[in-house]
Amino acid sequence: MNSDDSDKKGESPLFSKRVISSHLQSLGYPEKSLINMLKCGEDSYEHIIAECDCGGFLLDLKHKCSLRTCPSCSKKRKRRIRRKYLPFLQSQKITPTNFLYFLTISPKNYPSLREGLEHIRKSFSRFLRLQYIKERVDAGLYVIESKQSSDGSWNIHIHAIIYGRWLDNRIRGFCLDCNRPAIMKYDYSEKKYYCANAKCKSTNVIVNENSKLVELWRASSGREVNMNIQKQSSVSYTLNYMLKYISANKDDFATPEAMADYIFITRKRKLINTFGKFFKYKPPEDHPKICPNCNKEIHYYYDYEVKKILLASRKPPEYDPGNGISELLPWQLR
Repeated sequence: MNSDDSDKKGESPLFSKRVISSHLQSLGYPEKSLINMLKCGEDSYEHIIAECDCGGFLLDLKHKCSLRTCPSCSKKRKRRIRRKYLPFLQSQKITPTNFLYFLTISPKNYPSLREGLEHIRKSFSRFLRLQYIKERVDAGLYVIESKQSSDGSWNIHIHAIIYGRWLDNRIRGFCLDCNRPAIMKYDYSEKKYYCANAKCKSTNVIVNENSKLVELWRASSGREVNMNIQKQSSVSYTLNYMLKYISANKDDFATPEAMADYIFITRKRKLINTFGKFFKYKPPEDHPKICPNCNKEIHYYYDYEVKKILLASRKPPEYDPGNGISELLPWQLR
């Protein structure tokens, strides 16, 4: 693979691995991690042995970078997280008072990605400790997503799956036609609030600025925010919907340097977390792989003797240092 080429057909050459890796190197990104990024998807010249009652076979292992910006590694991460958390979500009993809903918290844009990630994480932690939230939320899973706006600022927001009682995000006010306090709804086509009373629906209303939930977030973070809650009926659909936010792609960034900054800043930073009952949850062990021929469990293990034999007859490729990295570590056996 020529790392000077675009990662995907049709992708802008500005987002080639050469441009990104060069900027990562200038930031001081670890050289081993850089090489893993450049070699992701290539043959690692390592193998595992799979055995069952009908025999055994070798499985080639590929290099993987595990980056959130890598389409291949992101798919594997999504499958792993889905296997881990779906059983727990399915075990939660849906009642008239306790159910599953999807919460989006989108504060005002941050000028700095690093400061924004730290601020929103601490703010959400304080938000969860509020008495109102603790009384209503039993368990949850959330992910922090980041996108760069055209002006260079960062839209850093939270998507969360929550199980528990409903959180009040309704806008209230006073209807001058009903002459009483009322819940307000928003007409997106007219861009106006109106009385939620089905017999009224008047736009002659006085609207409170924020919902209770928004006020609680402002108290926790000191920042303006938009919040949205949607009740969910399908556990599997909700988890699948959320998992699309755990990865990042070139459309989330204005420049390749911004993508490199994201890779550098989020390295070893946990962006998907659990809280409540979810926090101490231990997922069940993966179901064993079954051979379709003998219908017996397949066992996987690593054989160093087999590796020596294979490597004696196979020579690893040489890497051209003209890929944007001034010096690459030589290929070494692990």
